[in-house]
Amino acid sequence: CNRLFSGFAPEAGAVNFEKEYGKPLPEHFFRDQIKNSEQLFRDKLEALNGATVRTLHAAGRQQVVASGSPRARVDVCLEKADISEIFQPDRVFTREDVERGKPEPDMFLKAAAFCETDPKDCVVVEDSTAGIRAAAAAGMECVAYLGGGHARKPWYAEEISAIHAGPVVYSSEELLEFLSEE
Repeated sequence: CNRLFSGFAPEAGAVNFEKEYGKPLPEHFFRDQIKNSEQLFRDKLEALNGATVRTLHAAGRQQVVASGSPRARVDVCLEKADISEIFQPDRVFTREDVERGKPEPDMFLKAAAFCETDPKDCVVVEDSTAGIRAAAAAGMECVAYLGGGHARKPWYAEEISAIHAGPVVYSSEELLEFLSEE
């Protein structure tokens, strides 16, 4: 499931599924999957990088969220990590905010424009192949974060390394160290 859908816009995930299985997804697959997973996220999601975000925020680093997930799911993630106050709604970009989601660069470019920052001066922290491709297409530096549960499988790291020659971190501590050097 992660291989086909993680980080991809619904349209791209549907194409991946059809290529893999030779048939389309059920009509309301993504709507139902999101609806049915929201409580699961509330109950089971691991808060991974809250301390990293709070430390960077305290140091005055500008941060935004640019996620391929729908806003309702992103809001749950921010709540679970206890960083909602840092990412006010105008600092959160989701697939609903752009016509073309990841792996296209639109979301990252929109976030950079909001921050009034040249894309080449941005650093993207990304945990999906689609997002890494989007960051590259946007001309942004990217650090691959493989500390999440979905990214800890050997095949996942292999897929990331096949498309990403840049830095890779495996924990929030490594991520903070990397971002503090920037």
